[in-house]
Amino acid sequence: MQATVERHHLDRVRGLAKQLCGIHLDGSKDYLIRRRLNELMVDEKIDNLQDLLALAEAPYNRKIRERMVDALTTHETLFFRDKSPFDALTQHIIPKLYREAVGRPKLRIWSAACSTGQEPYSLAIACLESLPERSRWDIRIDASDVSVGTVEAAKRGRFQNFELSRGLSPQQQSRYFRREGSDYRIVDEVRGMVNFQVNNLLTSTPPGHDYDVILCRNVAIYFTPADRRRIYQKMASALRPQGYLFLGCSEVPTNVSDLFKTVPLGRATSYQRIG
Repeated sequence: MQATVERHHLDRVRGLAKQLCGIHLDGSKDYLIRRRLNELMVDEKIDNLQDLLALAEAPYNRKIRERMVDALTTHETLFFRDKSPFDALTQHIIPKLYREAVGRPKLRIWSAACSTGQEPYSLAIACLESLPERSRWDIRIDASDVSVGTVEAAKRGRFQNFELSRGLSPQQQSRYFRREGSDYRIVDEVRGMVNFQVNNLLTSTPPGHDYDVILCRNVAIYFTPADRRRIYQKMASALRPQGYLFLGCSEVPTNVSDLFKTVPLGRATSYQRIG
């Protein structure tokens, strides 16, 4: 009987996760659900999963729902994670845009599912270090995530020392971060290059359009095949013609040959918008 009750509660969690942020948590994620929600319940002084669900399903309790999204979505990230897309940007895409520019060169990037900010800040640093005639460029980097708490953390741009050591050289740490107490804050030059917002990949409109590059890495695996197709369609419409989509190393899009063609850029695999 107890196992049946727990299964019912876990099914309610799965339904709520799908409703709130679109992610699909199958039975293989039960341990993850229990562990992450147990941590939330301890923090919020909630006795059991049934009470947590009652609070989350109440229409007035937005805070608990936001915290559940924070708990159930994955925020593992680091600076310059899987460096090949950044190399593709600096060694192939930026030089191409510079050669083809008529007037002032322009670069538009969307970091979808940006987590706590390491990816978009890495993109900004890569631009600062590689753009020819940097002062001439018109640059916009949009960054979004479904988690309110994660976006707020990314906006603050504060990181612990171990986070800086994961992907940044000592020279980059010294140049782009300033110590504040026990943390390190990213410098205003980099912070000012990134526009953060909360965005649900399934239900929200993209933060911009005519992007040259979209990074949506290690995200689509949490959606159903039908929802992945909808996300890829949305990203294709947000890219400019011949713009590039980068996915995670283990992600291979299926049923999208009408939207993208595979284009290798150095060691990176990109998906270029058709049309």
